[in-house]
Amino acid sequence: MAASLGISAAACASDDSGDDAAEKETVTTTVQESAEASEATDSSDSSDSPGESEQSRDTQEAPAEGSSGSKLHRITVDGKPVDTKLFSPVRCELDEDDGREVLEVDFGKDDDDRNELDIDIYTDQPALESLDFEYKDVEYEIDDDHAGSATVKRQGDNYVVEGTPVEDDSNRTIALTVEFTCAN
Repeated sequence: MAASLGISAAACASDDSGDDAAEKETVTTTVQESAEASEATDSSDSSDSPGESEQSRDTQEAPAEGSSGSKLHRITVDGKPVDTKLFSPVRCELDEDDGREVLEVDFGKDDDDRNELDIDIYTDQPALESLDFEYKDVEYEIDDDHAGSATVKRQGDNYVVEGTPVEDDSNRTIALTVEFTCAN
């Protein structure tokens, strides 16, 4: 759909006829109708859960806005919600480690020295490979030696990661829950 949007927009921009307003309206209507038809198809293809239908529409709308479609839905520390905007944007990339495919998810700004979260998940199980979390100037981690104590639940492009990262300079742990979407 994004390709057809780009082609339609390019065709509209390069058209040299004298009646630009009418043609732009036609293209806009066609793109909207196409998007609505695609949403209807996505909704009928998904399960009966209204939350999943909404997620399909949210994921679909995000690329049209120039976003990757990946999103942090919820993060809690010791059961208390954390503002998800502190860990924006969300970047997802597939990589490989020892022959296994790994989804690398980076939350927060790369050039910021605080409020960062990096999660690496083996995609074949799914299982946590590692987690690094910096919040309120304190760094926590679940390294690959302790990743087995964390849980990863996956449903389509949606993930829930739960674990108890350890503070870098002590043995203090926190209960961390992260819910996010990594769009393909």
